[in-house]
Amino acid sequence: MNPPALSTMWLQNRYARLVDFFAAGQEMGFTGFELSHSLPLEMFAGFRPGDWQIAAVHDPCPRPAGAHPLNLASLDEEVRARSVQATRQTIDTAVRSGAPVVCLHAGHVEMSPSSTTWVSGSTRVTPRPWPTWAWNPWRPGLTPTAGYGRRMVGVHFHDIVGSRDHLVAGIGELDFAAIGRHIPAEAVRTCEFDWYFTPEEVKAGVRYLQETGCLP
Repeated sequence: MNPPALSTMWLQNRYARLVDFFAAGQEMGFTGFELSHSLPLEMFAGFRPGDWQIAAVHDPCPRPAGAHPLNLASLDEEVRARSVQATRQTIDTAVRSGAPVVCLHAGHVEMSPSSTTWVSGSTRVTPRPWPTWAWNPWRPGLTPTAGYGRRMVGVHFHDIVGSRDHLVAGIGELDFAAIGRHIPAEAVRTCEFDWYFTPEEVKAGVRYLQETGCLP
């Protein structure tokens, strides 16, 4: 079973450089990290590929400049082309940093004024022509089946209360024990906790994931 990685979601409003975040993560016991869409290019200053274990990269990374919308499934050609370019840059980031997995939101399609379908998943960065996907539709009462779990290459751990997500594990509504037994041993495991949780709360969330069989 892979050890947990810490997402740079926790870096927000804390650090201006990746290397400072890595050092803080190590103090909490993390040996691997996931680079996320919270990172503008300037945060990579001082980062040398190979110095740190990068378990995954979350699209778009680095975060594109400006506030232009991104949506790989957009029917707007300009938006879709911009989204594809951002994803190509994310894959380049994964290759340069040695990350084996890219996580991306494959977009959303407006179906009606009151319904939108979102698609997200992860894919391995390999020369194989057909990637393996891992979907993440987890909400209270929804857990992956055994067949679904075998296709999983990575997972984001965070708890939820209603529509509030990215909480540390163990303080919300998810049944992590039910989830943990379906995750393949080789899957990348990322703690995607929000920035406002203290190091002590983050470590408590990791312990809870260990107790429920989600982490070694």
